[in-house]
Amino acid sequence: MNFDLGYIKRITDNFSEARKVGSGGYGDVYKGEHYGEDIAVKRLHPLQGLDDLEFHNEFHNLAKIDHPNIIQLIGYCYESQHKYDEDHGKEVFAKTLERVLCFEYMHSGSLQTYIEEQGAQNCRSWFIKTWCFYRNSRIGDSKRNNTVCAKWKGRLEATSSSSSHELDNQRLETCVEIGLRCTEDDPNERPAIKDIVCQLEELEAKSRNKMSLASSEGQSRDFQNKYFPKEENDGPSHKKSEWTTEEAEAAGKEPEAPRKEAAENCFGEVVDNKMLDEVARYTGRPKTQEDRARVAWSLITHDDKKGNASKRVDVLKAMYGNGQSTLCLFYNATGDTLRYVTNHDWYGYIDSRAEYPAEVGNGQWAAFLHVHRQGEPSGSVGAVVYRGKKKDGQFQEYMLAWSTPWGFYYRNKLDEAAIMHIWGLICEDCDMNKAYVETGGGLNYFQRRWDEIYVKLVNSDYSSKTKSGGCEIEAQIDKGDSPKYIATIKLEHGS
Repeated sequence: MNFDLGYIKRITDNFSEARKVGSGGYGDVYKGEHYGEDIAVKRLHPLQGLDDLEFHNEFHNLAKIDHPNIIQLIGYCYESQHKYDEDHGKEVFAKTLERVLCFEYMHSGSLQTYIEEQGAQNCRSWFIKTWCFYRNSRIGDSKRNNTVCAKWKGRLEATSSSSSHELDNQRLETCVEIGLRCTEDDPNERPAIKDIVCQLEELEAKSRNKMSLASSEGQSRDFQNKYFPKEENDGPSHKKSEWTTEEAEAAGKEPEAPRKEAAENCFGEVVDNKMLDEVARYTGRPKTQEDRARVAWSLITHDDKKGNASKRVDVLKAMYGNGQSTLCLFYNATGDTLRYVTNHDWYGYIDSRAEYPAEVGNGQWAAFLHVHRQGEPSGSVGAVVYRGKKKDGQFQEYMLAWSTPWGFYYRNKLDEAAIMHIWGLICEDCDMNKAYVETGGGLNYFQRRWDEIYVKLVNSDYSSKTKSGGCEIEAQIDKGDSPKYIATIKLEHGS
């Protein structure tokens, strides 16, 4: 994701010292907040010999790293700006480059904290005490379990809210039981890795609904208070200091950030409650997510916004050249903002001049270009995931995936005339390109399934469609070596 420098400065208080969490030979690290989550913002020092191409190549290499034990690269900023600077006692108008990398934030600190001498001593001490405790034959397994659980429950009660105690204790007991079974003297008594994974996944599945119910109301209220405060001119019936999502909908308020100009790769005016106030059908009454979705769907081609999005990717394609690529467009008619979550490249990469939009407003078309990477054995094959609301107001993820593999033109060494002739004959009805869509319940749902998703993608058709949670997602892809991939994400609504 390509972040705007102004946005980076806002979330780091203009790279303030109060936000700085570390520094090194290559740059300083600041703590920022991106859509309610902490991120690490690394501002690189000016480096001799690091040109634009090397920086972008390094970024894309980092972006391809996808491992649960390695912090994820979220995005970057690469901007030039002109400002007055002093040179030999004179003020000159100079060009400066800002290079910034954004990563997941490590709340527990770096690994160095745990491997330095003092930390190592603590680890050894803890290990010796635990081992001696375990080897004490006077303490049976049952007492061991109860003692360890009791100690950890005490710690949880000191740090957790009361609403989560029951869920935390269930998880704790299961994890302690598994951990103690892993320390059995007899290897045959120790659980297999696959059994541990199955047991943990079962625990996660059982607790997911409880955790969602316990946290959604509080998170929704916190999110509402932070980003969507009550307007000063609300009527008497709206005089509340806090709004849940449901209350906001019922009161005709809309859970959305302050209106702003559309990003360069988003097209069309956002369909929000302010726009609905201008429609006679909705004037003077509460508006709902379904209302906004209905109007957005009716305006899908309004003011040539789809045409403008299409022209945008055409221009990007012309700038990119003759290489294989996928020209991607999708429309948001969910009644709420869609926010970028993650992406995955099997082959190719996102063109730096058209990054995935960070946000796509209700009623907007998004446009981006995914291109072939030189040296790879195929064309443009990738996926992107956005998060938005379902019909019940809860969040879910929407995945768009496309495959524009190398075609006959690229795999055969014939003279140009023969290539074009045979290509026209063979590919008149050829459906080599693929489209595939999915919905899911969380970032990890997709990140741990990319191999499975790839198989489904290459075995899909030129179009794909699915429904979940009262929302429908549909996509189709054209033929050819640089096709257009067009998708819609919409909330089901009445007439």
